[in-house]
Amino acid sequence: FDFYSLQKVFKGKIIKRQADFKFIDLQDNLAPFSFFNSIVYNSSLYSISELENILEHEKVHSEQNHTFYVLISRLFCIIFWFNQFIWLYKKAILQNLEFIADNEATKKISDKKAYQLTLLKITTHENCVAITNHFYQSLIKKRIVMLNKNQSKKWNSWKYALVIPALVAFVILFQIKVKKKKKVSINSTEKTT
Repeated sequence: FDFYSLQKVFKGKIIKRQADFKFIDLQDNLAPFSFFNSIVYNSSLYSISELENILEHEKVHSEQNHTFYVLISRLFCIIFWFNQFIWLYKKAILQNLEFIADNEATKKISDKKAYQLTLLKITTHENCVAITNHFYQSLIKKRIVMLNKNQSKKWNSWKYALVIPALVAFVILFQIKVKKKKKVSINSTEKTT
């Protein structure tokens, strides 16, 4: 059903090719999305700067083959439909793909606040094709929070400097206790015989 609705969107539309991308400008009130190297949007709904932001975001999805991950996650949901964790995992994958696309798009865009305002504007669009990477996601607040986080490389290196020695110490201590338990059990069996 989702593939059929996607084919209806693509059917009979004018495709503009640019580099590795196919751009399809619709007249329908549909949220912008990408499907492999095809990027679909309605230019009449957005200003030039908003459209630039949207296209940068969708280009990241296309360049990094995010559609493949969306399809794989949906396939696993079909196969393991009874497992609730697979649905949560699918949601986490989609969120992560959006965070990645936002992060990469803002590296190419000069005005981060304009990008965030574009995110908010897109939330009014509820018409989305399910199997695509669409600009609108229900996790807009999380996406904006992630965009505003300062990622400190120093703090990350300190975390590794603290965690790795602790893990090594834990593994070593765990092995020592196991060896002692084995020796004790061997000695107790010798005494009984």
